[in-house]
Amino acid sequence: MVVFTFVSESSHAGHIELVPEDSRYSTYAMDRRTGWTHERDDISISKIVDGTSRPLGIASVKSRTVTCNEHTIVMRRSHAWSLSDVFMASNGLQLKWKVRYTLGAELRVVNDDAHSDPSRTVAVYKSQLVWRPKAPPTLVVHEEGLPVLDEVIATAVYIARRLVMLNEGNEEY
Repeated sequence: MVVFTFVSESSHAGHIELVPEDSRYSTYAMDRRTGWTHERDDISISKIVDGTSRPLGIASVKSRTVTCNEHTIVMRRSHAWSLSDVFMASNGLQLKWKVRYTLGAELRVVNDDAHSDPSRTVAVYKSQLVWRPKAPPTLVVHEEGLPVLDEVIATAVYIARRLVMLNEGNEEY
């Protein structure tokens, strides 16, 4: 299991880093162009390896896509009124971000019956809570998520942005 913490200078900053507690893993950086002339939902993601920032992909809430290592991931709603998103990982597993409204989300493996399996939790994202503003958001990635860590990170960035937009009342569903 690896725990990552979202680190930012302010809650409205355009640059955020996802820093692992375990130094064997890379830090990830997210940049969102701010200002009314830019698409506010597109976030570029980089992976910092040996001090060098390398592009990883882009998370776009508006188009419901995430690019990761030149692979496009389409984020589909699990059903019409759901806040949860389902996608196919590069390892062949169908994964579902089960959204807990603005509290966070759990990434689980989807069973053959199209339901997520709570016993196969791949990652857990915890939002920054209104009543605990000093506690930064975190992402815990379990062993099953490590082979597709970049995809877990990229889709977690997408989910985190969706939750912020939902909390601000900016998401249309």
